[in-house]
Amino acid sequence: MTSATAPQVTSGILTQIFVGTGSAGHMNYGFIDPRSGKYSQVASFDVSACSNTCDSGNVLSASPDLKRFAFTKKVDGHDSAGWIDAGGTFTNVTPAAALGPFGGTQPDFESIGFDGAGNFYYRQPATPVDNYYEIPAGSTSNPQAVGHGHLGGPYLNYDGTIVFPTADCGTLIWLGGPAKVIDAKDTQVYRSDVVKDPATNCFTASNRTPLLPTTNTAGISNPVSNHDGTQIAFKYLDTQGTGQTSVYVITVDGSSPPKKVDLPTITNAQLSSMTLMKWL
Repeated sequence: MTSATAPQVTSGILTQIFVGTGSAGHMNYGFIDPRSGKYSQVASFDVSACSNTCDSGNVLSASPDLKRFAFTKKVDGHDSAGWIDAGGTFTNVTPAAALGPFGGTQPDFESIGFDGAGNFYYRQPATPVDNYYEIPAGSTSNPQAVGHGHLGGPYLNYDGTIVFPTADCGTLIWLGGPAKVIDAKDTQVYRSDVVKDPATNCFTASNRTPLLPTTNTAGISNPVSNHDGTQIAFKYLDTQGTGQTSVYVITVDGSSPPKKVDLPTITNAQLSSMTLMKWL
């Protein structure tokens, strides 16, 4: 894979891959041009000192401009939330607690990530309920409380806002708007209609429609949709033949056959470990 020192390419299929050993290494971001197959690395973050929540595949981890990465770091023996830049500098946004005359223990915090506008979110695990906070884009202080409780995993709305459901909703991959999603299972990519449940902020799916030929025997995973919902890219694992991983693009309306994206600078091992994050 090729690399760059600063973001230049800003469109295509955004990818994420961890490169390292154990927990020591870098989280690298890049773009795949779905037409030419050219890969351009645009950002790299050293996550070796991350306490937790630096998992691969989290679409909330990087800021929209790919200049910050959500990071939880031990500071004076306690987990603090913030972000690192490409140079590894950690910005701690969690305020120190006033412990009072009888002392006490500083609370721990965990980073959550960024919404589509660059606002940053973190949580304070607490008893009886967790507390959630927002730091406005461009700020490093003055956190605003945005919720509390034992909530499910947050997800991004189609419009880029963040939602904290009261249940575990799973992963949502939007298809061109707020009413349709896609998912992959076994040998298929599916399109579904969704309706939001106001009680939980989760979505109920219906009209699940397969988009690939029923004769497909390869493993399908990690679908992402372009912005207008007319095309879907996904990873294709040839389980019956070479064992190679590929990227294919299909049109949602079935107007053209699946097209393989030629990736001359990405090895099979790299592509197997790579996550397609979104299509910009």
